[in-house]
Amino acid sequence: MAVRPRPHPDGGWMVRFGSGAATFGRDGFADAAAAEAWAAMAAAAVAPSTIRIGPRRILATMAEALRRWAIDQGTLPEAEGGTHLAPLRRLANLMEDPLCALPLAAVTPADLVALRRRRAVTLASPGAMLVEQAALAAAIDALRELHLPRLSSPFLAPATDGLFLPEPPDLRIGMEPAVRDLCRFARALGEGLHLDEVMVLAGLHAPG
Repeated sequence: MAVRPRPHPDGGWMVRFGSGAATFGRDGFADAAAAEAWAAMAAAAVAPSTIRIGPRRILATMAEALRRWAIDQGTLPEAEGGTHLAPLRRLANLMEDPLCALPLAAVTPADLVALRRRRAVTLASPGAMLVEQAALAAAIDALRELHLPRLSSPFLAPATDGLFLPEPPDLRIGMEPAVRDLCRFARALGEGLHLDEVMVLAGLHAPG
């Protein structure tokens, strides 16, 4: 998959793969060499991130993982503490982030750090960002387990903001509260707790 970087209208260099809804890429490269290096890495990440279901080929992205996981979650009745707001709708804004369109194998811990910074500005509280990140980690794990068991999760590698998921996590020793909460929320979601219930666990009100 050969892609040539090109100048961005606002300055710097950019890389684009595909077309239409399948487009992914990155902007903000200082020069063509940096853009070419990233393009080569992203191109190499496509094959290990491709799900094969019969004749179909589906690119595994964080958006695809979230979409499948949210559909599986469904909605929770108000009588059980829910809001009838589907997780698919609740996570839609996160899925629209450009990072979520990249092949999973191309996502790095540094990418997740930048994503968390963007989402912390958008969301109402640090707790809401942690729950959202936990949902993303649980969604990636569910997709990997079903379709791509050899692919590693970017959440497993150390990140510069300290928010990653050691495997197996020890919630008792040497963890900052935010890291402990991220581990706790991701574990709860991975074990089948509903997103609404984890929001309550985090001391948040599910949006109505």
